[in-house]
Amino acid sequence: MKFAKMMAGLSSTTHKKFTADETEFWFKAFSDLPAESVEQGFQRFVLVGDDWPSIAKIRAMAVEQSSGRHITAGEAFKNVATAVRRSGSYHKSEAYAGFNPLTIQVIEQCGGWDWFCELSSDNRTTISAQFERRYNATVERAVETKCLPEPLRPKRIEAEPDELVKRLAERFGK
Repeated sequence: MKFAKMMAGLSSTTHKKFTADETEFWFKAFSDLPAESVEQGFQRFVLVGDDWPSIAKIRAMAVEQSSGRHITAGEAFKNVATAVRRSGSYHKSEAYAGFNPLTIQVIEQCGGWDWFCELSSDNRTTISAQFERRYNATVERAVETKCLPEPLRPKRIEAEPDELVKRLAERFGK
């Protein structure tokens, strides 16, 4: 489907006439994504979108269409709890092989695999809530990053905090 037809379909569902400049702006905003994903994003929005369309909403649907949807925080925590019971602290690599990268990142943020293995079941509700908060924040950041074209993605700061403070102090003359 040509982009102009996608915009015409969007126009018919929103009752807004897009100018040539607006259509060109929208086209450029999707130009880095595969055409099939963009078309599917438009189709999904028309079918399930319950508010005013935006480039960000349709891009998110297009990116999700091409790269898939993350498992929920509850599913991720259940996978971790199951792996703790099955693998224990001695089989970390075996357990990690069954996790997606975001789950591993959150495990490490929470204290690491050994820490999870040493937890008592008394703390499960508290740990689950903490894990889910961190997982949701990590997924949100990953999805936001995926939705941006490569040149607009935020750069990661890899320097140690002390080094950052030193550089900021030098920059601002303190």
